[in-house]
Amino acid sequence: MFGFGKKNKKKEEKGQIDSSSQDSGKKHHAQTHKDYEKEVRKENRFHVMPKAGETTMTSHSNKTRLIGFVIMISGFIVLAGLGYCAYVYLVVPNMEQPAVTEESQKQASDNQKQEEANKQQPEQKEEQDNQNQATSTENQATSTESEPQTSTSTGEQEEQEGQEGQEEQEGQEEQERQVADSDGDGLTDSEEQLLGSDSDSQDCDGDGYDDQTEVLSLYDPAISEGRLQDSSAISFYTNSDYGYRILYPGAKWTANEVVGAKSIMFKSESGEFVQVITQENKDNLDIVDWYEKQFPEADIPDDHIVETEIWKGVKKENRSIYYITGQDKQNIYTISYAAPNNVTPHYPTIFKMMVKSFEWK
Repeated sequence: MFGFGKKNKKKEEKGQIDSSSQDSGKKHHAQTHKDYEKEVRKENRFHVMPKAGETTMTSHSNKTRLIGFVIMISGFIVLAGLGYCAYVYLVVPNMEQPAVTEESQKQASDNQKQEEANKQQPEQKEEQDNQNQATSTENQATSTESEPQTSTSTGEQEEQEGQEGQEEQEGQEEQERQVADSDGDGLTDSEEQLLGSDSDSQDCDGDGYDDQTEVLSLYDPAISEGRLQDSSAISFYTNSDYGYRILYPGAKWTANEVVGAKSIMFKSESGEFVQVITQENKDNLDIVDWYEKQFPEADIPDDHIVETEIWKGVKKENRSIYYITGQDKQNIYTISYAAPNNVTPHYPTIFKMMVKSFEWK
């Protein structure tokens, strides 16, 4: 038994030795393998895949390089900006300084001259006053010595003024003759000539009505029972855009649009004209209400309100303007008569006739 025990003990010791030898051999083999891998990595690093730890280190190194590159670029930009600011605020002002200095010197010189002129001005003014006083005294003395000559000059002036007054009076007489009503029938001689009637007869056609009454009733004063619209001197003007028509002396007057169809001007040879202007009656007001709204301070006498079968109107105070609206109260029609400056109206009855003839088609 003891011998068997010894054998077993020897086997165990031998096994331990063999195990130790094996472990030692494995360690040596592993160390040899590591050394071999290191050598291979040194010679062919691109053939060996990096380990997880090595990949992280490489990525971190790349980030560090990128940050360093960004810092360099930023520094370059900052330095460039500082250089530009230094150029703008230090170099440029020094370059422009001579011109500014020259301008400042010129302005200072001008200011100095102005101050000197201001100082000299009171002295010059005083000297001028003295000269004016002396001249006035001299003129007064001369005037006293030459009184007869002054009388002669005054006589010439009075003669000249008398001549001018005579010419002005002749001009007024000529103008009065042109707008005169020789037969006293209410039509001026210019209107009689325009209509072809007799300026020496109150009732040219002998029908019992004076010429003005016939014209205002839209009848021809030269032809018994003849209507003005049939006269060769009178024509209808039709405004198709606003649907109205009006009689006017078409034989000798012109009809033109001023602002499109909204404004029509009928002009005589002497420059006098009748104008019809159309505007919208937004609130569809009665013509009296509209007039009072437009001219709140104006009073409307009863005889200034005119009404026909188709329209109602208000005459302005000077009676050369009529404001008219139709039964639909859609538009306001302003009919006015005007003459150039210093010209007496020749056609007052013609104007009233035109207003009376105003109608819608």
